[in-house]
Amino acid sequence: MNNKDSCGLKLHKKIELDVLQYLSKNKLFTQRELAERLGYSLGAINQSINLLKHLGYIEKTGGLTSLIKEKISNFKPERAVILAAGVGMRMVPVNRTISKAMLEVHGEVLIERLIKQLHEVGIKEIYIVVGFMKEQFEYLIDKYDVRLLVNREYDIKNNLVSLFKARKYLKNSYVVPCDLWCEYNPFSHYELYPWYMIKSETDSSSDVLLNRKGELVKISSEESGNIMVGISYLDEIAAEFVKSKLEYYSKKTIYDNCFWEEALYDNSKMILFGKIDRCNVKEINTYEHLRKIDAKSSQLDSDAVKLLAEIFHVDKSEIKNIKVLKAGMTNRSFEFVCNEKRYIMRIPGEGTDQMINRGYEYDVYQAIKDQKICDEIIYINPNNGYKITGYIENARNCDCENMNEVAECMR
Repeated sequence: MNNKDSCGLKLHKKIELDVLQYLSKNKLFTQRELAERLGYSLGAINQSINLLKHLGYIEKTGGLTSLIKEKISNFKPERAVILAAGVGMRMVPVNRTISKAMLEVHGEVLIERLIKQLHEVGIKEIYIVVGFMKEQFEYLIDKYDVRLLVNREYDIKNNLVSLFKARKYLKNSYVVPCDLWCEYNPFSHYELYPWYMIKSETDSSSDVLLNRKGELVKISSEESGNIMVGISYLDEIAAEFVKSKLEYYSKKTIYDNCFWEEALYDNSKMILFGKIDRCNVKEINTYEHLRKIDAKSSQLDSDAVKLLAEIFHVDKSEIKNIKVLKAGMTNRSFEFVCNEKRYIMRIPGEGTDQMINRGYEYDVYQAIKDQKICDEIIYINPNNGYKITGYIENARNCDCENMNEVAECMR
């Protein structure tokens, strides 16, 4: 990674930049505190402090010298791009009425908290890429002077296309997913190198791993990588690289379903350093994520969950383990547990009333309910198409190539 000879500071290691970054925000420190906060060994911190003092960057009292303060002042972030176009299918049943970015967490709208945290470090030039329920974002223009960029392909392509819409604004910019709640401000008045935020924990679903040099490298599917948070900072060089990649990918349909992070790779390594999350960042990607972070959020009171509580005569808190199922052609369905038993709730998608007569469907289910040839119907509404059924354990689709199974199904 080319980072201008480590920002022109005559430094060669990421740890030294991390120390300077930390001291630019915190005047008093101990070396042990630095080691704990930055994730380095005490010995490595000691060596870095000594080098920085030798270069005239740290005073004997521990503060930064005027020399380094002047240099650091040239590395101020200028803007931010917030990606908020997606439907957020895993947020069923919440996403039927509200965008993920508009979720209320601890009395604060998710995207507003991010905007305020950006304002705290002087970032006022903010672009929000919108698509799904884009009209919900328009009030932010007057309230925070943000600019909206519209991705009209949000429902058929992934967020790589969203970032392509903002490609002109990536220089010295933060790139931020809209579905994150950050307990502490992850942004800074100064950024000494480009980075991508990850968790120290690993997960089998991640294919990127932080190595000893602080680099993020791709790994095989058999290995576990660091959990990807998604917040990043692009300096001028990184922004040009990403912009070039985005423009190339935009002409290739095979990249339509890629995440924007695909544009960060140079062969098998990201062009950005890895930055471990020290801000307690929480991703809110499902109903259960929201409930875990804020059990009192007003968005938890969806009409679907209220209906389930009424039907099963329980409190809403007893509707547990909500998991979205793979979207069908016409429906948004989710699995849940109540009274230690699993069920499925079907919520018809928009416009399905033009395709399916729910009244006829209701009549059919009433006619066959005692024949034991369909799923167990707990509830079905002929007006809105809501349906609740028992979960069939250990079930699988019929093997259409196996004539014995086909014949059994026909019987």
